Amino acid sequence: MTTPVIQTTRSRRRPGAVVCLFISVVLIWTLTVMSGCVSDDKEAVGAENYNASLALLSYEMIEGEFEGVLYREVNSYSRLIASADVPVLTVFYNPMSDLSILILPLLEEMAVEYNQRLMIVLADVDKETVLAEEFDVETMPQFSIIKDASLKRSLIGFDDDAPAKLRELVELYLN
Repeated sequence: MTTPVIQTTRSRRRPGAVVCLFISVVLIWTLTVMSGCVSDDKEAVGAENYNASLALLSYEMIEGEFEGVLYREVNSYSRLIASADVPVLTVFYNPMSDLSILILPLLEEMAVEYNQRLMIVLADVDKETVLAEEFDVETMPQFSIIKDASLKRSLIGFDDDAPAKLRELVELYLN
């Protein structure tokens, strides 16, 4: 009895095809990363979140119909500051304080008034303790202006003259 002979054929890939496939994959990945479709890190500013402990007040179109101030969660304060091409007003406050009732409407008004010339960031001192410590926050509210990634000046407290003083402080550092 003869044993059947099984022949196997080995497919030969051409080395050029493998290299071409590799180059194509690398090229597609590079274009995707460069176009911003893929990111290793989160964006500095995220989705709308009115309860965020660190929020950017952003004046923008809402649902394509009307304009208003949105509160967008800040994912990375350091990245936001580093990439800011306008001054950043960081407001340290306690949302449970009665002063919040006075401060928030003023800040929303300023977000509209200084749209695209100033960023306004709200920081809840009870939840953003590390950031508050970095700014030596002892009394609230504290309004700190940052330009070119460095702290310029702070205004501490809120009284009848505070809205005018705050606008004066902001005007000093606008581009």
